[in-house]
Amino acid sequence: MLFLLNSDHGQAFSALLPMGQLRQLALAQENCSLMQFVVTDFFWILVLYATTYCCFSRADLK
Repeated sequence: MLFLLNSDHGQAFSALLPMGQLRQLALAQENCSLMQFVVTDFFWILVLYATTYCCFSRADLK
């Protein structure tokens, strides 16, 4: 994730990655709307939840 943010297209990637959004907020570089932040964060939470669910549903935890 850090390599993407430090690349030539770092500004474009920062709008899509949660770490990039935090970087934009910390440096006061708001090129995206609040709605885009909320939608992107919701998307990442949904993806991470689905990945966790798939991994733990196959695990044999007794």
